[in-house]
Amino acid sequence: MSATSGGDSRIDDPLEAERLRIDRLYGHAFSSQAGALVVAAGVAAIFGAEGTPAVARAWLVAIGLTVALRVFLAWRYLRGGRQRHSPAHWERRFCGSALLSGMTWGAAGVLFFDPGAPTHQIMLLVVLAGMSSVAVPVMAASVAAAAAFVVPAVLPVAVRLWGQGDQDSAALGLLALVLVGVLLTIARNMNRTIRDAVGLQVRNARLTAQAEERAEVLERARAEMLADQEVALTVFRSILSNQGLDAPNLAWHIASHSMFNGDLLLVDTRPDGRQHFLLGDFTGHGLGASLGSLVVANIFRAMTGKGFSIAAIATEINRKLHLQLPPNVFFAACLAELDPRSGHLMVWNAGLPSVYLLRAEDGTIKERVESLHPPLGILPEEAFEPCPLALRVVEGDQLFMATDGVIEQVNPAGEQFGTRRLEEVLNRVHAIDKLNIALREALMAFCGGAGQTDDITYLAVVADPAVGDWASGEVLQGTDLAQLGAWKFSLDLEGRSMSGVDPVPLVAHVVQELNHRRVDLGEFQL
Repeated sequence: MSATSGGDSRIDDPLEAERLRIDRLYGHAFSSQAGALVVAAGVAAIFGAEGTPAVARAWLVAIGLTVALRVFLAWRYLRGGRQRHSPAHWERRFCGSALLSGMTWGAAGVLFFDPGAPTHQIMLLVVLAGMSSVAVPVMAASVAAAAAFVVPAVLPVAVRLWGQGDQDSAALGLLALVLVGVLLTIARNMNRTIRDAVGLQVRNARLTAQAEERAEVLERARAEMLADQEVALTVFRSILSNQGLDAPNLAWHIASHSMFNGDLLLVDTRPDGRQHFLLGDFTGHGLGASLGSLVVANIFRAMTGKGFSIAAIATEINRKLHLQLPPNVFFAACLAELDPRSGHLMVWNAGLPSVYLLRAEDGTIKERVESLHPPLGILPEEAFEPCPLALRVVEGDQLFMATDGVIEQVNPAGEQFGTRRLEEVLNRVHAIDKLNIALREALMAFCGGAGQTDDITYLAVVADPAVGDWASGEVLQGTDLAQLGAWKFSLDLEGRSMSGVDPVPLVAHVVQELNHRRVDLGEFQL
């Protein structure tokens, strides 16, 4: 198994695995040698008291020297020798010190062997077998080191026992030889386990390092993405400002499910004072669903400002989205045009839930405008039908429209808010300022702890003739009439031209161009 991190390095580095294996050899040196010295002192005391004390002392000194040598090697290794020499170099040195230590312990099988004392012979065999059994797990990281200690430590006493000539001693000698074989087999099996464990340790360390590196990369990418989103959000907020939403006859609410809103609410006023409303919902959520909003907002504001009808605006939005968006992205929208002074209302619904016209006197439902058209961006221009539904309103009538996020909100039981609950709120609360609060509270109470599952946007509009004068004033606000001077404009249209051309946007466009540019003889011919 292999993987790459910053290059072609492999997860399972053999050199690092060897170093970790040798670390295990030297890691127990201090504690194991201290224990060996204590046992050696006990052996010298017991066998020296019944034999030759000088020989026991000399043997203990030899044990002390081998212990000092092995401690010194461990100290050199741990103090930096690990990096200066190869693992094979340090394994050879460890095997050499193990061989020397084994020979010293094996010497006890000769020096303290009493041919006439079977009890002492058995005791000596038990001590040497015990030391070998303890040494195997400590040295199992290297089979050679374990063999270098066990064979010279046990073999001399096994030979002496075999050489006694009697049947019992020969059996003990044979048992000692079998013990050597068993211990070496155990050392080999433990060595295999240690190598596997070390290999896994190296792999885990490398995978952990790779995971941390990739986590850092992901965190940097996340930080960059958030920074980019902040910039994009600033641009979106600048372009999709709440222009027009401060009209006194409006109440509205926008609640985004994520940083970027797939819902879009636009309000603007034509030069003749008519109010245009657009409420829409792009497929999906987040940034991808919001990208089309820029196109829609630019078309809506530019064409409304030049006096185009909602039918013309819907046609142009559909044409642009059909050309620019992928096939699986579309825009469910409702466009409405209200002339508060004349009482004319035009509504065009393409894919949104029912749009409601509520009576002024009691707030009951006067008209439901269902979706009669597919969402914008699906049909080609030649198949598109932009004709809106014409309605009559009186002062105080209310227009209410909402995206599907309102009726599709779910509670903890998975039940949707639905059309029935929405209509109950609309019939119960009539004043638009109170309606805004009442609908939000109803949604919050219904959802409980389930949380918001979709973008939520709705708009309520009251038919108020006074707003027509306010809207006309908003359009003219900022125009310096004193600088207009005396000028004249005329437009001649024949009968056939009148049947296919709306003159109001053409006139509004020319007037706006004159208002925003300096007129000189080379630019306009008036």
